[in-house]
Amino acid sequence: MTKNFSVCLVVLLALSPHAQGDIVIQGYTDATNNRFTNSPSFIASNFNLSGIGLTAGAVWGTLVSPNVIVSATHYPPSGAITFFPNNDPSSTAVTRQVTGNTMQINNSDVWVAQLDTPVDSTITFFPFGTAQLTGPSNAMNGPNDPLLQGSAGIYAGLDGYVVGRSPGNNDNTQDHAIGRNVISYFAKDVPQSGLTDTLVFEINNSHPFEATLAQYDSGAPFFVDINNQLVLLGVNSINDIPNNVAGGVAYLGNQETATAIQSFINSSAVPEPSAWIYTSLMLLGMTHRSRQRRSI
Repeated sequence: MTKNFSVCLVVLLALSPHAQGDIVIQGYTDATNNRFTNSPSFIASNFNLSGIGLTAGAVWGTLVSPNVIVSATHYPPSGAITFFPNNDPSSTAVTRQVTGNTMQINNSDVWVAQLDTPVDSTITFFPFGTAQLTGPSNAMNGPNDPLLQGSAGIYAGLDGYVVGRSPGNNDNTQDHAIGRNVISYFAKDVPQSGLTDTLVFEINNSHPFEATLAQYDSGAPFFVDINNQLVLLGVNSINDIPNNVAGGVAYLGNQETATAIQSFINSSAVPEPSAWIYTSLMLLGMTHRSRQRRSI
């Protein structure tokens, strides 16, 4: 990856699937960090991870409603995306198609897409952060200037769960590994990438299973544990930041972004069956009355 800029997008190259891009996790073992080893030692074994999906080409999408996924604008999924109800690699997969109803959220690396049909009840979807974060603009900084650091607010210092492609020998749809890192600061208007609203996490070499983003980790989810529930704060977006930084995620929670995501979810929602039945009966009744009037 280039070292000429202070921040760059995660570069996507036409390489074999495991040539580059496995997330770097200190102290990695299959048992502790590979989701589909299905070990009780797995660091996220207490959480429902079923809403994290991968395509056959190992591109990420994470559910924020039964039929809407989020990913990275610069690395969005297409075609079929697969979810697993638990960490057992032999469990029955749930596959959906990514439709053409997609949208980049404002001027950010956050991208949303509608699935062809909602997932069933075996697959969860995640709440996402909505706390307003502010910080000085980096828009005018030169390419070699450090980022201006804003406060990560209520998330500062929290333990984040970093998802990326596994060093294990997994099928692409099961290429899930999870490390941790501490949320360090918030950066706005990141130079060179054209992004807004980025949460950054640094390396301090003291955190258990500390993770560093690599190529092909783009679009994977970044969570925090709030009251024993995973809350989606963003999607992996940038790496190669100087000053010993492990990476940055496009933040979902600032008002314009969170509102746009929710609006997309609302517009993509499929009516409940009862609503369809009610509407159908109402239309049938209107048709019947219309025919009666015409026959008089």
